[in-house]
Amino acid sequence: MSYDTEKGMIQLDRSKTHCPLNPALGEIRESLIAPGEAVKLSIFIDQSTCEIFINQGEKVLTANYYPVENQRELVVEGTKNIHITYYSLEK
Repeated sequence: MSYDTEKGMIQLDRSKTHCPLNPALGEIRESLIAPGEAVKLSIFIDQSTCEIFINQGEKVLTANYYPVENQRELVVEGTKNIHITYYSLEK
């Protein structure tokens, strides 16, 4: 996932997943918001779906994926201050 603050573009790229679903339909989901706007993301990930709610659901990105066993890593990088709260959901 990436966020270009100058363009206001949020992208979810699943092109490097282990099992691409249907590359013909596109592997990148994207949404535009006001450039430079502060963004609140709520990210929900389960066994096969990633949903990203942007600014309390003003916009939503959804993607299916199928990770390989023990693939449980989420990487967040940025050049701005980032605050993250992580919640582990119980089964």
